[in-house]
Amino acid sequence: MVNYGYDCQGWSETAKRELAAELEKLVANVRDQNGRQPEVEINGTYGGVRIRKLTWLTEEQIDKLTIEADAIVDRIAKRMGR
Repeated sequence: MVNYGYDCQGWSETAKRELAAELEKLVANVRDQNGRQPEVEINGTYGGVRIRKLTWLTEEQIDKLTIEADAIVDRIAKRMGR
C-alpha cells in the first residue's frame, strides 16, 4: 500500500478527490502478472488517500508508482501552500 493518510491531514475533500483522480490516472494501465489493477481509496479505514492492492506487482512497478505518486502529492501540496 502507498499511503498518503498523514500527507493529507488538513486537506479539503476537494483536494483529496483531486489527488485520488490523479492517482487513478497513474494506476490506470498498471497490472500485475495476473491482470489485477491497484485501487485508489479515499478515506477508507483511515483518513486520506492510498493506493492499495500492490501485493503482486514487481518491486520495480511499486518503486515507479511510488516515485510518480509522491511527485503528484508534492505538486498538489505546493499548490495548496503546504
